[in-house]
Amino acid sequence: MKKIWEEIVWLWKAYPRAPEKPGLLMRLYYFWDEVITPAGHVFSALLLFCSMFLFLPGFQWVKVFEFSVFCLMVFSIIVRRKPDNRILHVEVPMATEGEPVQLVATFEKPLSEGAYLDSFRMDPSVVRLENGLLLPKRRGAFPLSKIALVETRLLGLSQSFQKYDGQAELLVLPKIQNISQFRFLTLGISGAKFERLLRPENSRSMEFIGVREYREGDSLRDLHHKAFARYGRPFTKEFATEVEGGVTLLLDVSARHFREKMCVEYAIRLFGSIAFWLLERNLLGRVFIGNEEVRLDNAKNAQEKILAVLARVPYADLHTTYNLDKWHVRPDNEIPVLAVAVHEVNWPAVDKQIVVVNREGNRQESDALKFVLRGSEASL
Repeated sequence: MKKIWEEIVWLWKAYPRAPEKPGLLMRLYYFWDEVITPAGHVFSALLLFCSMFLFLPGFQWVKVFEFSVFCLMVFSIIVRRKPDNRILHVEVPMATEGEPVQLVATFEKPLSEGAYLDSFRMDPSVVRLENGLLLPKRRGAFPLSKIALVETRLLGLSQSFQKYDGQAELLVLPKIQNISQFRFLTLGISGAKFERLLRPENSRSMEFIGVREYREGDSLRDLHHKAFARYGRPFTKEFATEVEGGVTLLLDVSARHFREKMCVEYAIRLFGSIAFWLLERNLLGRVFIGNEEVRLDNAKNAQEKILAVLARVPYADLHTTYNLDKWHVRPDNEIPVLAVAVHEVNWPAVDKQIVVVNREGNRQESDALKFVLRGSEASL
């Protein structure tokens, strides 16, 4: 029953909340949301409530009250004018799903009392809190098409705004978990290639092939003291495992039906967790999102770059899918390949694969195939 309820909730959230092209009703909603203040919303609701008594005898004062409030609302909307201040620049920092983010703006003049920064007409997954504070509920790249400086006008029933002319985007990164155990990587015959990379560092001396200049993140244990004494700058011992490039990591989120689409977000988080686990051990080689490779030129910002690419993977809702017929990349036979997917794939280049599933079942696992129930990716 719990799984059925989760599927119903996912279908409800996956249904698009806003049309691609706003019609009359959406424009009325935008006017209600952008022009009318919360106090104006209360007065409008009061007008609607009082309208039920208009045609009853003996409620003459209700008619007078409703007419007066209606005139105040119309007058407040008509006399409003744009703020004389202007937004010069807006900075939108990267956020993590479920955590609030603050918009930072530079203005032409100091802000007057009652003025604040706000954003309108956003994706329904991004909740507007207050004073430029946004709460993204899921990962993704969300364009902020209407960032504006807002000022409350006469009587506090309406507000006017000065729109920002530039473009801005809110990039929401997936939330990554820490992997406590990863025994599956070296399990069985298929784990022989991974075992060669994961064996203790004290046995790497047998594969010493030369020296290279020191790079940030190298272990001080691997410093070559003779080269340092001769050339006056640090050098690091180089090993065959480092030259080969480490583990190739592949993400396939092509979903065939809605139950597999439910697992896409968990597969992306698991993929990021595995990438971080390999980066901490300097074992991550090439990274692929489908057939597109993520270039990790600088190891210093590799984590941030992986998260940014994962944030831009299309969200698997009812109408959009991310299809990958076959992985066309053919790496060297000696380089191990680990794939994370939402269904089993039979590609010769993949040595091990982890499949995120929605429900438990009688599935045949092996040393090269592991099924992980979504929500339980911390231990592999």
